[in-house]
Amino acid sequence: MRLPYKTGIMLSFALTLAVTGCGSGESGTLGANAEVGTPPTAQAVEPSVGTDNGVRIPDITTDPREPINLNSTDILTQHFSPSPATISATEIGVFIGTHRGQSDGQLVIKLCQADRCSSGETGLSVAADNDFAMVSLDARFEIVADEAFSITLSTRDASRPVAIWAYDVPAGEATSVEQVNSEKTVAPLENTSFRFKLI
Repeated sequence: MRLPYKTGIMLSFALTLAVTGCGSGESGTLGANAEVGTPPTAQAVEPSVGTDNGVRIPDITTDPREPINLNSTDILTQHFSPSPATISATEIGVFIGTHRGQSDGQLVIKLCQADRCSSGETGLSVAADNDFAMVSLDARFEIVADEAFSITLSTRDASRPVAIWAYDVPAGEATSVEQVNSEKTVAPLENTSFRFKLI
């Protein structure tokens, strides 16, 4: 059973990641000439439970920034504030860009709380550009109220990056940062938020 969030309370998170130019092997955000496309302006979304719209985390009201490349050597972990209500989910997704269908490999998403985790993956070659890439979790996951949780993004068997659309963190929300990159050290990004959806 999914329980709704308390009105007006948003969950936010921070991320850290290695930012690498598409196919260049050098650090940097995606440039304006990167063919990712432009998503519609993000609107405030009232979390809806028991519908196909799912629960969106967080409720983002600002325009998107340039997207961030997630390469095969990157692991991004975003830490969330505790949820005010218990949430049960069988699917999870993140808002991505596929470079107009050029991304490949598997997008892996892992949802964890304390020592419990559930994960799933989806093929990026068939994922929609500028939309939520949804994965089915390997087991129903219950996010227990009043305990912090995290979502981790990585890729498998990928030769090209996937773009993760980035947004400003909603005002007044606490964030934390964790980064793993197997090839180089990259400074964490501040005041950055992704868009997730739980169903």
